Amino acid sequence: MEQSDDRKDRIYHKLWNATLGGCLVLAPMDKRPTRITELGLGSPAFVYDIARRNPRVAVHTIDYFGSRSSAPLPPDMADPPRVLSHNLELGDWGFDGRIRGKQGLIAARFEMDGLDWNWRHIAEQSLAALEPGGWLELQMVGPLTSDDGSAEGTALKDIPRHLSKHVDDARAAPRHADILAAAGFDEVALVRRRWWSSPVAHRADVDDREVGLSRMYLSEVESAQLLEAQCEEIKTYLRWTPEQAALFLSTVKAEITDPNIQAYFPVYVVYGRKPFV
Repeated sequence: MEQSDDRKDRIYHKLWNATLGGCLVLAPMDKRPTRITELGLGSPAFVYDIARRNPRVAVHTIDYFGSRSSAPLPPDMADPPRVLSHNLELGDWGFDGRIRGKQGLIAARFEMDGLDWNWRHIAEQSLAALEPGGWLELQMVGPLTSDDGSAEGTALKDIPRHLSKHVDDARAAPRHADILAAAGFDEVALVRRRWWSSPVAHRADVDDREVGLSRMYLSEVESAQLLEAQCEEIKTYLRWTPEQAALFLSTVKAEITDPNIQAYFPVYVVYGRKPFV
């Protein structure tokens, strides 16, 4: 599982960099923050890249899982930047004295299909932890889907259904903007992107400019690795046998290369700014 998670993390980080035009966050910050905290929701490559690009900034990561006493080192980084890691309980993640000073940026990158958080609580605590004018940004990847009905009745369509049984809000990204606004954030924005499962899934009549989407394709290997990771989660949640999981995965892999099925991973970025007064 660790090797699978590491491969998935590197694929996600590569895709995020391309999707965001080489930027780590989309929040329109008018100055470089002096303190940054990453909510440790599963992307070590993300926090190390934050630290690498901000060598004079105090970068902290909060680990909810208790498995990142220090964020795992990306294999291509021989001389890693310093990242201060803190193991905190989910209900008490706020800044309790171990992370000093108000933060200029709090950022998180995660999959929507594997987490069950109290986002209102996180938004409220983030607002309290930020300096005036500081930003909170959430970057989310949803389970593979289609929105033209072409995936109906397929194993592909079952991925979010299986996962959402175990996640309270598995496809709630559009509502995160409302949560940030309700918590008191200003300048709240929601940006949508899509990672198409392959070039064959992208129809010529889909107008990316109209809906603000990037033409991002996954390679066959990348699609397979992301799907394998999601199927591994389903196997764990539903207590499937290896044979059941293998059959489901092989069916899904065949479906994502079917030109009649318009499949993609939905990607969302939500950010908001703490008011100055």
